[in-house]
Amino acid sequence: MNWVYVSLIFLTIIISIQPSYIHPDEQFQSLQMLSYIFNKEKYLNLNVKKIIPWEFENQNSARSYFPLYVVYAPIYKFIKIFNITDSLEIFQLVRFYNLIIFLISCKITIVTIKKRLDDKTEQIDVHLFWMLILTSYVTTSFQSHTFSNSIETIILQLHLSILQTLIPRNQRDLSNKYKFALSLLHGTLISFGIFNRMTYPAFIFFPLIYMFFKYYTKSANNMLQLISTIFSFLITSAVIISIDSRLYESDSYVITPLNNLLYNLDKKNLLKHGLHARYTHIIINLPQMLGPMIYVLFKLKKQKINLLSLSILSGLTCLSLFEHQELRFLIPLYSIFCLYIVTNCNLKAIPNYKVVVKIWIIYNVIMTIVLGLLHQSGVLLSIQFLNKYYKQNITANIWWKTYSPPTWFYNDAHIVNSSTNIENGIEYNSAIDFELRKHHVIDLKGCSIELFNDTLHKLLTNQGDKNTTIQVVIPNSVKHRVEKISNNYNITQVYHTWFHLDLDHFDIEHPSSFYPGIGVYDFSL
Repeated sequence: MNWVYVSLIFLTIIISIQPSYIHPDEQFQSLQMLSYIFNKEKYLNLNVKKIIPWEFENQNSARSYFPLYVVYAPIYKFIKIFNITDSLEIFQLVRFYNLIIFLISCKITIVTIKKRLDDKTEQIDVHLFWMLILTSYVTTSFQSHTFSNSIETIILQLHLSILQTLIPRNQRDLSNKYKFALSLLHGTLISFGIFNRMTYPAFIFFPLIYMFFKYYTKSANNMLQLISTIFSFLITSAVIISIDSRLYESDSYVITPLNNLLYNLDKKNLLKHGLHARYTHIIINLPQMLGPMIYVLFKLKKQKINLLSLSILSGLTCLSLFEHQELRFLIPLYSIFCLYIVTNCNLKAIPNYKVVVKIWIIYNVIMTIVLGLLHQSGVLLSIQFLNKYYKQNITANIWWKTYSPPTWFYNDAHIVNSSTNIENGIEYNSAIDFELRKHHVIDLKGCSIELFNDTLHKLLTNQGDKNTTIQVVIPNSVKHRVEKISNNYNITQVYHTWFHLDLDHFDIEHPSSFYPGIGVYDFSL
C-alpha cells in the first residue's frame, strides 16, 4: 500500500465521520433505535412511544430488530466497555465502523472474483476498483452513514461472492463439504437481507434465476445444495421472526418485511414519502450516483452477462417498478458497478480517459462538499451546542425548516419529542403539549410561518412566567421569514455555524435563502 492509498483512506475516514445528514432514516431507523436498544435502562421511566420511530411501534412492526442487533452490537459493546457517553463521539465511531466493514466486504469480494478468473484470458484492475471506491462521494456520504441501504450493500457483496465461488471455473472446483457450507450461508444471507430491507430480493432476483439454470440444475448434488439453501433460509427466517415477535411483544408471529411491503403497496402511504416517475432511477439517480463513470460504462466493448451485470439489471428493473425512488436505494449497486467496470475494461483504453478522470475528481469533490460535509450538518452541531450550553437542562426546543432532530443525540433520558399533525391535508399543532416546559423537542418540520408563530406564542404564554425563554433552531435560508414576526418577541442569537447547507428552501426572490448556516436563538415575549 503506497502513500496515495494511505492518504485516500485517511481522507475517506475524515469525511465519513463528518456530521452531514442526508435523510432522516439514517438517524431514526438506526441510531435512534440503537440508543434505545442498548441503553434501555435509561428509558425505564419514560414514555418510549415519544422516541421510537413509527416503523418500530408495536402496532406497525415494519422493521426488524434483528439486523440492528447483529450489525451494531460489536461497536456498541465497545462503546459500553470504554464508557463513551458523548453523542458526537458515538456518532463518529459508528460511522467509522460502517466504513470499515464496508471496505472489508469490498476486499472479500474483489479477492473472490480475482480467484475465480481465468488468468490467461481475463484480468481485473484492482487498483482502479479501490480508486473508484475511495474517491467516490457515495462511499463517504452514503455508505458510511447508518442507512439500512448501507447494510444491504455489504450483504449483497458477500452474497455475490458466495454465488461466484459456487460456479465451477476450469478444473479448480470446491469440495462438496465446502459447497454445502456456502449453500447454508447463502440461504442465511437471503433471509438476513430481506429482514434488513424488504427490497433486497430486487438485487438478487436475476442472479438467482441464472444460478438455478447455470448451476443447480446441472447435477443431483447441486440440487441438494439448493435444498440446503432453502432449508437455511427457512430456519434463519423462523429464528428472526421468533425474535422480532418477542421484542414486539406480539401474541402472533411478526413478519416485518411483509408488513413493510404491505405498507409500501398502499399508494396513500407512498404519498407521504413522495411519488416519483418510474424512470427516476434510470434517468436521474443512476447518472447522479455514477457521475462521469457512466460514460465509461457505455464505452465498454463487451457487455458480459454474469452475476455482476445481472445484479445491476435486476436491481434497476425491480426497484423501478416502485413509484417511490430515492438515490440511496441504489447504494448497493455502486460497488457492483465498480466491480463490473474493472473486470471488463482497461480505463486507459477508453477514449479521452484523462478528461474523464479529471471530471470524475471535480464531480466527486463538489458532491462530497455538498453532501458529505455540509448537507444539514448544523442539525447535529446545534444539538451538541444545546447539550453543552444548557448542560442537559433543556427547556422547550423548536426546530423549524430543518431535518428532524434525532432526540438520541441529546443524550437525555427525559427528552420528549412532539411534532405537528396533519388532518384532511391541513397541518395543525394540536398534538403538541404546550404545558411541557422541560426536555421538550418540538419538530415543526416545514410548517407555515403562521403555524410557527402560533406555536411560539402558545409555548411562551403557557409557561406562566413572562421571563421564560425557549430555544429555536432556524437555518439561515429562512431567517428572512422570521423577520415578519420578529416584533412580537425578544430574539437573541446564542449560537451560529456556517457548517450547514439547506437545499430545500431556496427562494429566488430572497437571495439570503441561498446562504449556508444555521443558528440557535433564545425567544422570549
